[in-house]
Amino acid sequence: MRRTAPDTCTGHEETRPGSLRVGATAYQPDGGYCRTSVTGTHRACLRAPDSADFDLALLKWNGRFWAVVAEAASSGATLTHTGPAGYYRYRIQAQTGGGDYTLGYDTP
Repeated sequence: MRRTAPDTCTGHEETRPGSLRVGATAYQPDGGYCRTSVTGTHRACLRAPDSADFDLALLKWNGRFWAVVAEAASSGATLTHTGPAGYYRYRIQAQTGGGDYTLGYDTP
């Protein structure tokens, strides 16, 4: 995991906006998941309010449940994971504070 400033979360293939209240969880893209057909690198960045603590995780479907394969434990952190083809989704959790967020991500 590499930390970046929250305002540098740009230049990704996909972006998804959302809003969370404290203690809430959202899944992206759009409450669902995406499928990759090749092995490759997933990259993501989360922008959230300075007054909030949002955690970002990449989950992969293993045939029985969604397993965490990478985490970024602060807003503005980047997440990078190289993995096989499969079904993936991002989990965003508002640990403290709340507000609008933007998720930027690239898939293989």
